[in-house]
Amino acid sequence: MRHLAESDEHKNHFPNPHLLSPYIAGYISRSLSPRSLIPDYSVPTQTESDDIFQLAGQALEQDGFQLLRLIGFPRTYNDELDRILGRLLKTHCVPLSLQLGQAAERDILGVIPNLEDEIFKLLQNPPFEPFDQEDAKVVALCRWFKKDYMKWVDPIPCPSCGGMTESEDEAGTPTQEELAEKGKRVELHKCLDPECGGVRRFVRYGSVKALLRTREGRCVGEWAHLFHCFLQVSKIRARYVWNSEDHVWCEYYSSSQKHWVHVDPCEAAVNQSMLYDQGWGKKQAFCLAYGRDGAEDVTPVYVSDFSTDCQIRRRDKGWPEIQLKQSLKDDTTLCRLQLPLSERLLLLQIDKNQADWVSKAPIRLKQSRKDRLNGRISGPEKWRKARDELGLPESNMSKPKIRMKMPLGYQTFGNPICSEKEGLILTSGPDQTSALYSLQPVSQSTSWKAVMDFKFEAPIEAGESGAADGIAVVFSSERKLGEGGFGLGYSGIGKQGDFAIEIDTYLSQDHAQDPPIPHISIHSPLNAHHRNSLSCSLPDQIPFLSDGTLHTLEIYFKASSRHVRVYLQLRSNSDNVNLDRRDGEGSLMDGEKDDERIEMKVCDAIIPFSEGVWFLGFTGSCGGLWQRQTISRWEINEVEFDETNLTDTNDS
Repeated sequence: MRHLAESDEHKNHFPNPHLLSPYIAGYISRSLSPRSLIPDYSVPTQTESDDIFQLAGQALEQDGFQLLRLIGFPRTYNDELDRILGRLLKTHCVPLSLQLGQAAERDILGVIPNLEDEIFKLLQNPPFEPFDQEDAKVVALCRWFKKDYMKWVDPIPCPSCGGMTESEDEAGTPTQEELAEKGKRVELHKCLDPECGGVRRFVRYGSVKALLRTREGRCVGEWAHLFHCFLQVSKIRARYVWNSEDHVWCEYYSSSQKHWVHVDPCEAAVNQSMLYDQGWGKKQAFCLAYGRDGAEDVTPVYVSDFSTDCQIRRRDKGWPEIQLKQSLKDDTTLCRLQLPLSERLLLLQIDKNQADWVSKAPIRLKQSRKDRLNGRISGPEKWRKARDELGLPESNMSKPKIRMKMPLGYQTFGNPICSEKEGLILTSGPDQTSALYSLQPVSQSTSWKAVMDFKFEAPIEAGESGAADGIAVVFSSERKLGEGGFGLGYSGIGKQGDFAIEIDTYLSQDHAQDPPIPHISIHSPLNAHHRNSLSCSLPDQIPFLSDGTLHTLEIYFKASSRHVRVYLQLRSNSDNVNLDRRDGEGSLMDGEKDDERIEMKVCDAIIPFSEGVWFLGFTGSCGGLWQRQTISRWEINEVEFDETNLTDTNDS
């Protein structure tokens, strides 16, 4: 029980004294400083326990709410989050014997084959470093589990004729036998052949005993749940990771790596924490790890934008951060209260090692670049596409060959200055908003490359902080001037499937929840608020831009996948270029560097589908704070992608 509503109707419905453990753990955890040792408590005898619970019951009857206030019962003030945390605590933090239910450790050990040969081969050619016997055991177990043991359910063949089936809208009713094995949900899949009429019942079992029998399921329920037990039975310190975007996986503690390591049995992926962010392209909000050793919010390990756009996604969920943090601490305290001192000291060191690893985001991003992470492989393609998990593999976007140049006439709005000498000056003083659009439409069924040379010149009084607000390259179904100020002249126009690439130099957290500046981000629909950001440069990746230096933005659009990739070419005379962040992952983007330019990849996104054509536009705005924002050259070229080229190459 995680919380008790404060209302008169509950005064006669106090918790059973035997359910007081979470409350007592919460009281203890609130008295501890971060990562401090949980105090030593001896385990009472059965007689002592009965006496304590009898006294607690009497106290609850006399003045239950006063007692609960005194010990500070844990709650998050959010019913949805309460249910999730309560389920994770009940299922994955209890002793292994309770997790296994009617199954026994010997039942699992009996199905795991001898993996010594595979472990030996892995140690000879380790997939990552450092790598020891324990790591090899986990990798071998994970590969066997996916390849030889479990079966992914979907598509489901007809049990009568073996033909294709489709899922029924209405769920089936579980039988008493299925309920006894925690089969609370039943999917019905009916044969597509009307003459057959066969129906397959797919029961989503929650008991280990049933899963050992059926050996089938999907990630959210069966695969990760069973593999978590396999790891523990194999004497691997493990925990279960729940994700708010409908995926689950496991982690194990690696003595060689000195941190908790990602392991996903559905993908046979180990030590690829950026798989979902950089490979699948998922925008995640919460990743919560639960195990017998405690609970942790591990989201920073699995996202590349934790301090920026991820914070917007978390706020949109409406889950209170302070209460979540305290609840995870309460649950950890509850898990560790009765452990011996030696085990609690070991876990305290593990916590410190993990905290050090969490702080090293650039290392994880750099490793993800080397791993060349791809989209999801488990499940049918149609299902993966519907979940937007096909990812953004390198093979989906290589720099193309130019086929033809598109002609550009143009139409202007607002306060632009068109100069033959300087180009397009979008803003040249305070409180200006401007736009220029091509008259020639851009087909959404054609791949193209757009190029823009730009520079920002801040007035002297702006100093090194730069000035407001920024510019955007817009692909809109209508030629129109949008909202000024933080809206950069594009916000609020167009329709679903239109998009913009904004270069923002002013922090507008109140109106747009901007990440650190300067930043480059892709927005769809055309709204400058960062809840509409599909992809954003990393903090500190983009150097100071408002110094009058000319830079180049390259935008590639691949029509077959609606994949957009954005590159920024910086003049190398920019003294403040952060050479450790110039591709967002710690190394120079494909070695692209010459005497004049440094190139970095800054954004990747899949644009939502829409029909019709776009008009290429350039918009900009400023308020009381301003800068001169100039686009000296622009063009858009129809291009042809080399589908076989897996790396980025120069234009020919």
